[in-house]
Amino acid sequence: MKKISIITVVKNGMPYLKDAVNSFVIQDYENKELIIVYADSSDGTNEFCKSLKNNNIKVFFINSKIYTSLNFGIKSCTGNIVGILHSDDIFYDKNILSNINKLYENEQFDVCYGSILYSKRNNLRLIVREWKENSLIKKNYWTPPHTSTFINKNSIFVKYDEKYNISSDTKYLLEI
Repeated sequence: MKKISIITVVKNGMPYLKDAVNSFVIQDYENKELIIVYADSSDGTNEFCKSLKNNNIKVFFINSKIYTSLNFGIKSCTGNIVGILHSDDIFYDKNILSNINKLYENEQFDVCYGSILYSKRNNLRLIVREWKENSLIKKNYWTPPHTSTFINKNSIFVKYDEKYNISSDTKYLLEI
């Protein structure tokens, strides 16, 4: 049973951050950790992060840009498998991390990804777009959605490029 680390980077993420954290907490997989890296916020994010009392959740304050914070989160995690859960995302169901572990035990992947459902923020049942897939990545320079990607930590040889404000996640996935 491998340890799975999930990284959440947040600035002004309320009220959605609560749902993201809860979707991690209710996962039926026990060997997990959530690394939350937050920046100074004006919407209650700071107070919420400071209030978290769970042995599986580590909270760090770093007043920095998203990719600097993601690099810090990756460095700080202790899991064998690393995933990203943005502060306004949730896991589809409580079995996601168990399924990732089972896949890893069967396939010993470097990188895997899964399906995504996009919904309205105020109505999670109203699906507005689907991205369906579930397979292992071959090095063919096509990138999956970073929000559903899990990486074997031993395969992480690159860092997020901190000079970008957007698209460093795509560059990162192409380089691993």
